[in-house]
Amino acid sequence: MSKLGRDLSKTIIIDNIAENFKLQPFNGLEIKTWSEDIKDVNLYDLCNILKDIYTLRVPDVRNIIKKLKEEVNARVKKGIINWYNDIDISKFF
Repeated sequence: MSKLGRDLSKTIIIDNIAENFKLQPFNGLEIKTWSEDIKDVNLYDLCNILKDIYTLRVPDVRNIIKKLKEEVNARVKKGIINWYNDIDISKFF
């Protein structure tokens, strides 16, 4: 991304394969692969987080993404299916 001249403080990569953003790990958010499960609302939940990032005018998304990944990893360990559900990013400031 940096070779494209993108401002990495304002760039978020969303992909279902974490390997695709390994060079910018704090610019990437992994999302589960959708498998036609109507109960899968992870993309919807992630959209709410993206709106919050925009609304709160986060100066550097990498700080938020780092903390968000920690939160998601804790949820995965607990077996929580909807990774991004009800995460309040304002607590990361």
